[in-house]
Amino acid sequence: MPKLEEASRKTRKVYGYFNNHFHGYAIENCIEFMQMLKIAERKHEEIKKRIIEYNLYGASEWGGLKIENLSDEKSLIWQLLLKVTDLNRIRRGVRISDKELRIQEFSGDIVKARIKEYTVEINLKKRVLRHNCDDWRKGIEEKRLCKHVVKVLFSISPEMAQRILKSMIEEKDKWSFQDF
Repeated sequence: MPKLEEASRKTRKVYGYFNNHFHGYAIENCIEFMQMLKIAERKHEEIKKRIIEYNLYGASEWGGLKIENLSDEKSLIWQLLLKVTDLNRIRRGVRISDKELRIQEFSGDIVKARIKEYTVEINLKKRVLRHNCDDWRKGIEEKRLCKHVVKVLFSISPEMAQRILKSMIEEKDKWSFQDF
């Protein structure tokens, strides 16, 4: 922001360019930029909310589910997940039936779960995430979450899910993503 502030002092107008994308990310990024500059208006906030809502839930796929109907905690989890995986994996994770998930341990900094024939283990204190599906293996190098880890994060307490995700985002280099 310092360079932008410096440029704005030297000229009458400063323009920004945001490359468009079919999901509307350019618009969303522009509005986030406006928020950082504290020049976003309420109408901009509404537009951003509609873009996020559409990108998360699709036009009709979620049966009218809206961000307003989610708790603040669940909405934040969606937003944090978008920083560590893609929208399609989030959607597939949410679709996994609760019957297919069994939380084996949930205490302090440890989460252990079984989803179908797969295992997910998260140790927040040691910053280790272990799992064993093929998609997970493909994403280990880039530290990308798969649908099974998404399902686990949506199934534990929102507070714990947020702690885990924030740590993964803020301390990405300290996290170890491992295969069983």
